[in-house]
Amino acid sequence: MKNLRTYLLACLIIFSHFLYAQNNRERSILATATVQTDPPEIVVSWPQNRIGDVFILKDKTEPFFQLPSGTNSFTDTDVEVGKSYEYDIYVVDASTAGYIKVAIEEEMQDINGRLLLVIDDQFQSSLEFEISRLEADIESEGWIVDKIYVNRDWTPQEVKQKIINENEQSPLSSLFLLGHVPIPLSGNYASDGHTDHQGAWPADTYYGDLDGEWTDLTVFSTNATRATNFNVPGDGRFDQSVIPSDIELEVGRVDLWDMPDFGLEEDLLRNYLDKNHAFRTKQISSIERALIDDNFPNFDIAPWSWRSFTAMFGEENIVSNTTAPSKDYFTELQDNNYLWSFGCGGGSFTSCGGVVNSSQYAFNSLNTIFTSLSGSYFGDFNSTNNLLRAPLASSSPTLVNFWGGIPTWAIHEMTTGSHIGHCTKLSQNNNINNVGGYAGNFNGSQRRVHIALMGDPTLKMHISTKPANLQTSKFNSTVSLTWDAAAHTSTLGYHVYRMDPVQKTLTRLTNAYVTETSFSDTVDSDLKADKLVYFVRAVSLKSTPSGTYYNLSSGACDTLLTGNASFGPDLSLNNLEISAEPSCSGVDMQIAFEMCGAESLTSFDIEFTVDNGPLQT
Repeated sequence: MKNLRTYLLACLIIFSHFLYAQNNRERSILATATVQTDPPEIVVSWPQNRIGDVFILKDKTEPFFQLPSGTNSFTDTDVEVGKSYEYDIYVVDASTAGYIKVAIEEEMQDINGRLLLVIDDQFQSSLEFEISRLEADIESEGWIVDKIYVNRDWTPQEVKQKIINENEQSPLSSLFLLGHVPIPLSGNYASDGHTDHQGAWPADTYYGDLDGEWTDLTVFSTNATRATNFNVPGDGRFDQSVIPSDIELEVGRVDLWDMPDFGLEEDLLRNYLDKNHAFRTKQISSIERALIDDNFPNFDIAPWSWRSFTAMFGEENIVSNTTAPSKDYFTELQDNNYLWSFGCGGGSFTSCGGVVNSSQYAFNSLNTIFTSLSGSYFGDFNSTNNLLRAPLASSSPTLVNFWGGIPTWAIHEMTTGSHIGHCTKLSQNNNINNVGGYAGNFNGSQRRVHIALMGDPTLKMHISTKPANLQTSKFNSTVSLTWDAAAHTSTLGYHVYRMDPVQKTLTRLTNAYVTETSFSDTVDSDLKADKLVYFVRAVSLKSTPSGTYYNLSSGACDTLLTGNASFGPDLSLNNLEISAEPSCSGVDMQIAFEMCGAESLTSFDIEFTVDNGPLQT
């Protein structure tokens, strides 16, 4: 078995650099799956009859099991309901590969960890409303959200230290860089193969790597056309071309600085945050299908898109420029919408040959939510009107872009409920030399420091309608919740969550989903928090070409004041401050003041008017 493993890995590495006679669809195993629960069973199949023995690796764990030449399906009965299983499929002498993660009524991860918003302080006031709304949206999907503001003139090392400090206080899972957060530069290489572009590239992986050693001692490189890519000892740009250790934190960037063809930076960020909110709340939707525009048929760049998109949508829901009827990225996306799209071709900092350019994105709306573009130069996103950032800056509904194929990206797990940040980290840490490493190492680009996500790392593919009008009330230690049912015909029930915004804890209160539109929670008598936030999320069973999983909507939200603040009767009121900010329940009014002599006060009334209307209490 050791010899078999060595042979398979050697074939994958060799053919990752080779020019093929067949196209990228033909060198991909287009795997889909069907599942049943009684008895539990997974059937994985693909349409092509391949010449050569078929090798299957389950859950990245040896041994491989071998099937005869020409096999195009297999059945696995060693599975359980409520779990998922990954299968890597290889046909050696055709150097074709595929992969699929199959779920059998799997419960998706509903508590995602702690997200840190790292925000350019230039927009702290001007985008306060949009940032608060973003926080509320992300929290309603099972995240604990904190934020810090940084200055665009800081060094990446200063920003990184802030991130490390936050992680030491409470472990982080993900980073969302919003605005022109300082861009780390690192390495002495050119993954696009152009020597005039060799040197230091943008390296957001630096922020995601908590324990690797990044140095600025040895590299001396000044031959690139742009001084931006120069790298010499002591210049603040790092030596590493390959990530020094696995990435721990998911990282996504929305940075619309230096995009003059698109408009003012603040307006572009506001537009991105508006369309982000619209997608999360189903004001924007897209057909679950994909488009591939491959202008590099002889390079090992596009196969990842065929492999992932098939697992996500099925081959029948993929159109391309290499299969009939031929479809072109720019033309097709003006008239029709696709949840996912990919294009590759010869490039510049602002263009992808045969696919699209930045000017076309500036003056047109292209109907795709998640996209990926690959070609020369523009993977270095630290440039004016850069094409990697252009879709995010545009009026298009596009929320995500990345330099897919240089190297391969493994996004197939999004079809079983994962968010794009998870798949980004999976792709950054991928190693073809390891058992189960995903094929696709064009120009030796795997584990290079440039691999980066443009977009919100918390986004997921499948958005369902959430319940509405959550109301909470408290009597003694009992909290009563009621809500309106989600307007979704496939809703099975609801999960209920409680967040302590001070302690930053999120707890699911329902072991199994409830089918009623009411719930009671019991809180501890020694509760210290002056408010609790409740979420109710709708549950539905989502069926995809990769099986079935329980999908959750975002949460209807309500903030409950617990009445735990203590005040007294002989009052002196000082320093009254009133502010408002959006929340998932509408607008939170914050009233702050100082009191003297408030030792025994148990309650007080606040009187107010709305638009000069009658006095209310």
